[in-house]
Amino acid sequence: MASADFANLAAATTAGYKEIVTIGGDGQTYVVLEKPITGDPDGGVGGVFRAFGLGATQAAAETRAVAALNNKRVHRYGADTGQTSSGKKNGNTHTRDVT
Repeated sequence: MASADFANLAAATTAGYKEIVTIGGDGQTYVVLEKPITGDPDGGVGGVFRAFGLGATQAAAETRAVAALNNKRVHRYGADTGQTSSGKKNGNTHTRDVT
């Protein structure tokens, strides 16, 4: 299953990601987006899928966290190119999480 990017924070939270916001002692805003995953149905390991963002404002940190989340999702699930995939040529398959 390939993934399409989340357009914004609202799309990520609608998909089940929780936002955690912290203001650091340095005045920077730290945003974590996280969601528990159970692993793939063939016995893969679950855990918590997290992405981080840092910025001078909460909006900047959220934008960076969503970009980081999209990047991590592409690495885990593959990119949604809108075309039929012929599979990876290296024999590895994409991860299929059950959440």
